[in-house]
Amino acid sequence: MTDFQLLLKKGQVGEVAAIKYFSNITEVNDKTDYTRNKYDQKKGFDFEYLNRKTDTWDRAEVKTNISEANLTFFELYNKHQDLGWFYTSKADIVVIYSVYTKKLYWYDLKKMRNYIQKRANDGTLKLSYPKDGSIGTWLPVSFYLIKELK
Repeated sequence: MTDFQLLLKKGQVGEVAAIKYFSNITEVNDKTDYTRNKYDQKKGFDFEYLNRKTDTWDRAEVKTNISEANLTFFELYNKHQDLGWFYTSKADIVVIYSVYTKKLYWYDLKKMRNYIQKRANDGTLKLSYPKDGSIGTWLPVSFYLIKELK
């Protein structure tokens, strides 16, 4: 398998785990089939779920980017130096899946963007430059804005 195929397979495992979890507690509209849901996929979300607290349909993007050290990556700029998924996603929440621990976590994307922007503005944001050419930052999944789904 190529690196891309491995990443795709890893991502699909995370999507399946997240959709299964949410399907057990609420209604879900799966948007992961790119050929049928190209518009939604380009907006950066993988499924919609009925938020029972607000009685609205919220959008979720799934990422499977947790390292063995339990750090998760936020892509601020992609390899072309355009805004990365962290800024372009139209999702309300991001669900992250660890292939190492098989655990799911989530965070409110707007709140996380506010936190990252504050750190960027005050000069305390530590940037990372992965070999794929993107630019981003890492945070532990134990970070206060990230919650484990149990």
